[in-house]
Amino acid sequence: MEITIIDNFKVILLILIYRIDGAKTNSLERYFQNNNEKKKCLTFIC
Repeated sequence: MEITIIDNFKVILLILIYRIDGAKTNSLERYFQNNNEKKKCLTFIC
């Protein structure tokens, strides 16, 4: 039983990490689109 609980916890952590990373990328894309500063995209990986 302990192994399944730990595995489920790891899956939940991975889902949360993916959601946080997705929110960061979406905020960066919105920032560049709103300010029309695509040239600064060179500093980031686009």
